[in-house]
Amino acid sequence: MSVLSQEHMKAIVVDDSSLIRTLIVRFLGTQGFATLVEAKNGVEALQQLASPQVPDLAVLDLNMPVMSGAQLVGFVRANPRFARMKVVLLTAEADRGRPRGLGRIDACVAKPFTVQKMHEVLAHLGFPVSDHEPEALAV
Repeated sequence: MSVLSQEHMKAIVVDDSSLIRTLIVRFLGTQGFATLVEAKNGVEALQQLASPQVPDLAVLDLNMPVMSGAQLVGFVRANPRFARMKVVLLTAEADRGRPRGLGRIDACVAKPFTVQKMHEVLAHLGFPVSDHEPEALAV
């Protein structure tokens, strides 16, 4: 069962790589996310998160300059306003496991990842998924 209808789904994508942000935004757009916001680090994300709209999904890179994904997760989880926002952490860390000490994240995805993996994560989190896919998403 999905958490909400597709026409109202909002997401923020935070990664210091513009290529990764573009690919994820493109993928989420094919999955029905209507509002997609991008930021290149945690500080920019905090500025975006100050808007009245709270995203349903945040896709965050772990390692970014200025403010890391781990620091951003700490802020988000400490603020009741974001209690329902699902957080997916992207990591290229060597252990490929769930990084320790991050508090509550809803999913952790190792880079490189595939369209199939992102479908699985969205479905696991309760979002509706579509068979429509971009041509490539392996990064």
